[in-house]
Amino acid sequence: MIQIDTMTDEGIISVDHCYLRVVTDGDSWATHPNLQQATIERIGTQIALKKGTDDLVVFTEDAQIKLNGDGLPANRDGYAIWVECTAIYTKIIDEEITRYQNGDSIVTKSSREGYCVEQGTNKELRWAENDDNSIRVWITKYQNYLIRNILQMNVTFSEIVDTYENESGHTITYPVRLGKRRIDIKMEADLQGLEILMEMFKQPELLLFYKSPSDSCEQYGYFRKTSDLQITTIARNPRFDNNPLLYQWQNKSPELSHFYPLDDGLQPHTGAYEFSVSLEEV
Repeated sequence: MIQIDTMTDEGIISVDHCYLRVVTDGDSWATHPNLQQATIERIGTQIALKKGTDDLVVFTEDAQIKLNGDGLPANRDGYAIWVECTAIYTKIIDEEITRYQNGDSIVTKSSREGYCVEQGTNKELRWAENDDNSIRVWITKYQNYLIRNILQMNVTFSEIVDTYENESGHTITYPVRLGKRRIDIKMEADLQGLEILMEMFKQPELLLFYKSPSDSCEQYGYFRKTSDLQITTIARNPRFDNNPLLYQWQNKSPELSHFYPLDDGLQPHTGAYEFSVSLEEV
């Protein structure tokens, strides 16, 4: 049974959700290029995205990015993942402030333990000691979002069939295998959530994880839109606390890593809208 641990004002609530889940690059609502061509493999109750034999990111049975003891994305064995997401920065000598450089990117260690700040962008990145003169910096961030408030989720399969003619001249039809999946989704959102959903589903292809009412474990695949994005306005001004997105706070203590309601403090949380789209497996 999947349990989504959500931190609320009343404490942690664990619910068996019907949901969609997407993983972005942390700076936009797009799937990171590293994951667009990844091989997906189910390992027991976990799901791993791989490049060759290397794990790029691993998800626990409860839909969270698996973390190590330092709060860094971990492989199936529990060790921090370096592949396709880190770079070595070398110490710059003869500086009053210790800085580290990789190409045009320069970082200084942040006052927050385990983080550094990139000059120019002020982007905060994770780092670890490499040797006396260099550090390893996690330049790629995967942000895990769960989409709730599902009003309707229908999953169907196209069936591939074969036919042959028997000795009596009768045509026999039999199924060969289940073909591509199709998902018809309707969800409710406030104005902030609606704008994010529109941005997410504008992508030509989407790496999607989901649990429908008929699934006992999380499903996954690459999907593309087969319909226009359909939006119905239910109410414009009142606030209903109906933002559909939760995000995983990747805490340094993995056991404290929960999903939290998304609120960037910029876009309004007013209104109620229904967002619908149809997807087909690539």
